Amino acid sequence: MYNRRYFESHFARISAGLAEVGKPISALMLDIDHFKNVNDTHGHEAGDEILQVVAKRIQSNMRGFDTAVQLGDEEFVVLLSNSSLAAGVAAAERLCLSISKEKIFVSSMDGGLDITVSIGVACILAGESDLDNLLRHADAALYEAKHTGRNKVMTAAGNVSLPKAGEAVQGALPSPERPLSPELGTG
Repeated sequence: MYNRRYFESHFARISAGLAEVGKPISALMLDIDHFKNVNDTHGHEAGDEILQVVAKRIQSNMRGFDTAVQLGDEEFVVLLSNSSLAAGVAAAERLCLSISKEKIFVSSMDGGLDITVSIGVACILAGESDLDNLLRHADAALYEAKHTGRNKVMTAAGNVSLPKAGEAVQGALPSPERPLSPELGTG
């Protein structure tokens, strides 16, 4: 995963390129639910192993030109180039499912842990806002997700717009299997 400094310069580059063609950028802000309890109950080594597994699951659900960074202990941000709010929500829902569908096993425990994440999604038209503003909106949506039940996706507008498990999402949405072309915005 990249650090914040790289993330800021990368955002500036992609934002400038996408602004020329009027394309959107979405940000997913993820926080591992009840992570402090994991550290307090199972120790920081177990917490570190969980962070590594979550980071791998995030990366395995990204397109090749998306960018992820770990901002805090249990907080991650994924930047989705050329991604509408609907596409960002679909990607966030896939991440929620990917992280929660299988227990995470750590070396210090016999059984696995059920780990979930809450995700806030925000979207801007490239060139119309800066990274701090985009992240502020994604963070506000994350706050809503955490305070209205956790293990969910919320948008910066505060509404939840998610497919039910197993339902197909209409349209060309980014996924590792069917990514959006960075130039054209279609799969």
